Amino acid sequence: MTDASRAGFRVTCARSGDAGHDIQVCLLPLHIEAGQTYWLLFRARASEPLRIPAPVLMEAGRPWSGYSSMPVRRRLTVRTEWRTYSQLYEAGVSAEDARLTFFLGGQLPAGASLWVYSLSFLEAAPGEAAGSLPVDVGNLIFDGESCGAKIWGWHGRGPQQQDEFWYDEERQVLEVYSVGNPADRHRSIEVALTRHIIDQSGASHVIYDGLVERCRLWEIYDAALTNQNNEPRVAQSDITCRDNVIWSCEYSFEYWNRPADSSRTQRIRFERKTYRAVRGGMRTSAVAWRWCFSRGSSASRASDTGSQEARPGADRYCQGT
Repeated sequence: MTDASRAGFRVTCARSGDAGHDIQVCLLPLHIEAGQTYWLLFRARASEPLRIPAPVLMEAGRPWSGYSSMPVRRRLTVRTEWRTYSQLYEAGVSAEDARLTFFLGGQLPAGASLWVYSLSFLEAAPGEAAGSLPVDVGNLIFDGESCGAKIWGWHGRGPQQQDEFWYDEERQVLEVYSVGNPADRHRSIEVALTRHIIDQSGASHVIYDGLVERCRLWEIYDAALTNQNNEPRVAQSDITCRDNVIWSCEYSFEYWNRPADSSRTQRIRFERKTYRAVRGGMRTSAVAWRWCFSRGSSASRASDTGSQEARPGADRYCQGT
């Protein structure tokens, strides 16, 4: 697609659906070159305020592989008045069969309408993307020794204490609270971007043997190891984590699997000295856990004291040892 001031669409929802792919709007065909950065620009409004995922740059046919690591979980707030939206994409492959997909299922309420017009998808000029941070920031690492504290939307506030930070996905900028210039307080500041470490784009016949063994995991804001799901009818089973060393994380392991009536978790094991090692200034605790979920569970994540809570309807859960 080149610049097209009148290119666009309108969607009026009869039934919302349960998953994003239940309602899709696809823009194709697109030609992309590996390593090139592209701007998507459009104007949009809705009959009522909406939060929709940013469009995904992907393959137009099977197996519908992702063609860009950006955006990662970015959501756009569409209001009743016209606004201009933009999104950067860095192409991971060269392809003639690319498409941009708006996944609207479960996001567009029944009876609501969404208007999107003035669509353009163009190569970004060198330096044009400077000052924009199109992917979420998961962690700040100061001097290789301590981490910042991320503020999420559910905190209901912005950064207010030293080294707290939050990523503004609307403006695509990072905000950090600091008493004085951070460059004067620290020798180095690393920004850990939210990216896929293992990219399966274009791959097929991939086998994971369910074993995470002899790994070092560090400088992770959230959970170093996690089993989690928020889609219906998902089974997580027979996964073993063995002889791993973990440090500089908020917590070593997090678990949740929902909805409880259709998702299942079993035989998730931590074996033989899976550690959490802690350095100064970290929001962590020195707790080593050995877990074994023998049946489906709705247990919450482990707390810093080594205890665990069960949500209502929990079937069975294990205590840390």
